[in-house]
Amino acid sequence: MEEKIFIKTCNRCKQDKDSTEFYKQKLTKDGLKCWCKECTREYNALYSPSNTGDRVRKKPVYNYIKTLKYNYGLSPTDYSDKLKRQKQKCAVCGEDKGNRRFCVDHNHETGQTRGILCSKCNHLVGAVENKNHESACKYIKKWNLAETYIKLTG
Repeated sequence: MEEKIFIKTCNRCKQDKDSTEFYKQKLTKDGLKCWCKECTREYNALYSPSNTGDRVRKKPVYNYIKTLKYNYGLSPTDYSDKLKRQKQKCAVCGEDKGNRRFCVDHNHETGQTRGILCSKCNHLVGAVENKNHESACKYIKKWNLAETYIKLTG
């Protein structure tokens, strides 16, 4: 049986293409997927498990790249350049995170990025920036004094 060739618009790239440029899918009215083969391959390259057999999906990396650009105006190259200048370590404590991601430190009023920090230092800088540091220092001192008192009276 000969297949009818017709023009179909890809829902992803919005281009009109021959029906031969779409994978088959029995459950749809026209018997074809809604994305063209090229868009499907691009998507699978980003979201499918890696060829090494591990089940880690690439989606979080793709989302993080979008977040860097949208929230901080950084390209992946800008981010890696900042991290290289910091010798792959947190700008505050100097901790090496290994494979884990760092946070982008930025001024919440101006939006300007300052550096790349580990999550602990990012929270600390945020607390200091919000002027919560005095009450936090009092809290820590209170507990250190209490522990010292317990040891002495113990």
